[in-house]
Amino acid sequence: MTPDVSVIIPIHNAAARIDRTLNALRSQTLRNIELVCVLDCPTDGTDTIVARHAAADQRIVVVRNPKNLGVANSRNAGLDAARGKYVGFCDHDDFCTPDMFRTLLDEARRTNADVASSNAHVIQPDGRQEYWRIADTRPAAMIESIILPMQSRHQTQRLSHCIWHSIYRAEFLRDKGIRFPDREQYMDEDRLFNLQVYLSTSRVAHLDEAYYTWDKHLDSTSATDTHRLAQRAIARLEFITDQTSRHAADGGGVFCKKPVSRHSTASSPSTSSPCCPTTAPCRTPTRCASPRSFAVSTTRPSTPTSNSAL
Repeated sequence: MTPDVSVIIPIHNAAARIDRTLNALRSQTLRNIELVCVLDCPTDGTDTIVARHAAADQRIVVVRNPKNLGVANSRNAGLDAARGKYVGFCDHDDFCTPDMFRTLLDEARRTNADVASSNAHVIQPDGRQEYWRIADTRPAAMIESIILPMQSRHQTQRLSHCIWHSIYRAEFLRDKGIRFPDREQYMDEDRLFNLQVYLSTSRVAHLDEAYYTWDKHLDSTSATDTHRLAQRAIARLEFITDQTSRHAADGGGVFCKKPVSRHSTASSPSTSSPCCPTTAPCRTPTRCASPRSFAVSTTRPSTPTSNSAL
């Protein structure tokens, strides 16, 4: 049977936390799930722990990298191995609620979405807990926040550079050739992955609830990956320029799209502009007279959360 969702977990040295991660994934209420554990040459016994879980649960698929490839290439290896109709991601030191992938799958199916996202809890290295919420899920707004992450007004869009709070239609990723850029060359490979996604689809769904917890401990990959920052930052800008230019040349004009429906009780940014809903320049002005529309479905929980958007 084809899995409904494949969850890809790139794993390096995570012996202290991998049990928590895999227990959370194995406890998902979505039973037809595949857990793709990509072992990136761990040296702390993590592979033994993963093998124990795999022996107890046939839904676990173990992929072993021939050498240490890093998180981006490990995720690509997971994409190659995944058999699910949708794919999701989980880092080897994070965890999620038991209903996460069932809920996201139901929403993706209900809305026929290529990507279904949600909010997230974040545990900072000093133990502070935060609630991260996407304030504007329109593709144009997501792309703007990916391109301009340093702008203070995009702080409520910080999840635009994360992937583990979403699921993606596997066929869509394959058809568009969307992969993770090499982290050795580019900074923020997950942000660049999402850039490709939101440039390529108009079918987006969002659940205004948090299911995933990002544990930003001091020895996490995001906290320790500081090599070649300047070179990788420049490469990131070049990647963004290349992708957006290609998209405009192909007639995409994402910044010219106007939302035609949004299933949400929350107030949305004005779309009264005759052309672009963002401050980005329109690369295809001749198409603004009849822009290609996109639909965003945002579903809110029945009981409002007590946490506020950051």
